[in-house]
Amino acid sequence: MVARRPSRPKVKLTSTWLDILLVATGLLFLVLEVIFTGLSWSHIPDKVPSHFGPSGQPDSFGGKWNLIAVPIVQAVFFIALYVLSRFPHIFNYPVTVNEENARRLYRIGKTAVLFLSDGITLLLGLIQWSLIRVSLGQQAYLDRWWLVVLFFVVILVPMVMILFMIRAWRAAS
Repeated sequence: MVARRPSRPKVKLTSTWLDILLVATGLLFLVLEVIFTGLSWSHIPDKVPSHFGPSGQPDSFGGKWNLIAVPIVQAVFFIALYVLSRFPHIFNYPVTVNEENARRLYRIGKTAVLFLSDGITLLLGLIQWSLIRVSLGQQAYLDRWWLVVLFFVVILVPMVMILFMIRAWRAAS
């Protein structure tokens, strides 16, 4: 038997300047990656790294067309998270959502998803950039800076947003 979630208020949120900035930034990351890949395409060898070991050295290779997968995945994540951000009433929240706090919690939830979208788009773009540089012989291994971006996207943004939600819940209580 499936447990039903209690009904939550549906609140129409208008886009703020931050929402618009986050969507534009994510779109910019995506467009820049596609442009960089397109401009580099004729110089990329037919065999490119497809996997890196713990040391950052390539340990598996595949065809040049494998590089097309990254922008496609990036675009799918960007679009999916943008669409998801428009339905904050279906998110999971660490606090109870009611009429008094719904607007504020939904605003925080929407912003969190848009930050997550930008972080994933940036992360995939940086990985693509590094893959192309390794393929072109401009660097020998996958840089480890992406771990910092990954930490920011996966741990720091959600933690900060949860703290904001708890504060909003306490303020409404």
